[in-house]
Amino acid sequence: MRKLKQTEILKRLREKLDRGFKAFENQWRGMKNDEIINKAREIDSVKTVYEELSGGRYSEKFLGYLLRFENPLTVVRDQWLAELELADIHEELADVLWELEDKRDAEELYELDPAFLPDDIDEGMSEDMEMDMKKG
Repeated sequence: MRKLKQTEILKRLREKLDRGFKAFENQWRGMKNDEIINKAREIDSVKTVYEELSGGRYSEKFLGYLLRFENPLTVVRDQWLAELELADIHEELADVLWELEDKRDAEELYELDPAFLPDDIDEGMSEDMEMDMKKG
């Protein structure tokens, strides 16, 4: 078999990704609402991986490797979900909260509750509390 060029790799990979995505869509359409809610993380992972890989922004080496699989979307989705399970959610969310509080731009973007204005809340955090958040 001849060596495939980047454009051919991407074309063939997109065909496989499209097929795999359509199969997932068919599964989702057959689900009840509560089943969809319970599979939200998996569904989001499929959509994320599909959109990312379809864009062709990754190296020829990685995309070419994925062509080896009948359903590369499932392969990458499963690995992505495994990586998410290993992520330190506490640490990531603590970073998000710190960013929100530090920049305070959310106050311009979202409606504030007048019952809880800054003068009504002790926003100070003890050093012990800060250390606990960092430790997780």
